[in-house]
Amino acid sequence: MKECPKCKEVRKIDEFKDKGLISGIGRICKDCKGRKDTKKRATNKISSSTVCPKCGYAMVLRTGRRGKFYGCSRYPYCKGTITIRENDNRNERSDKRNKLTQEEFVKRAIVSLRKEGNKGIHTVSSGFNEAFKKYFDGDDPVKVTNQLAQEGKIIIKPAKGGVMLYLT
Repeated sequence: MKECPKCKEVRKIDEFKDKGLISGIGRICKDCKGRKDTKKRATNKISSSTVCPKCGYAMVLRTGRRGKFYGCSRYPYCKGTITIRENDNRNERSDKRNKLTQEEFVKRAIVSLRKEGNKGIHTVSSGFNEAFKKYFDGDDPVKVTNQLAQEGKIIIKPAKGGVMLYLT
């Protein structure tokens, strides 16, 4: 007799047999193996307005043993967190003080979206244009990047299907 950790029922050893395993006996009973998990997992919501205090990237709303908090989207590489208090009714959209400027957004996007070995990003295939429009509520990324290029803050080179953005 053995207890199944999934359904918590004590069953005969025969119900744990699995020919695919070396030992021939699994941890979970045959009934539970065939059953799909019906619980819906909570998806973490990325906050576009809350910025990590350590690295400046977007934060993700998470739930830990001490309650809800914002954790860095780059975890485990960055362990920045912001605690949310129970009586803190902070709305993500109303917290504009941590929102990046358009120049900061473009520069961070170039650094974070470029592939290893590349010095720049393709505006379309990297998803930069969509991310920019979403973060800045529909602002045109073409106008902003052209303005930054005229100011000498980034370099723009034409590429197939879009342009490449480089840091100066």
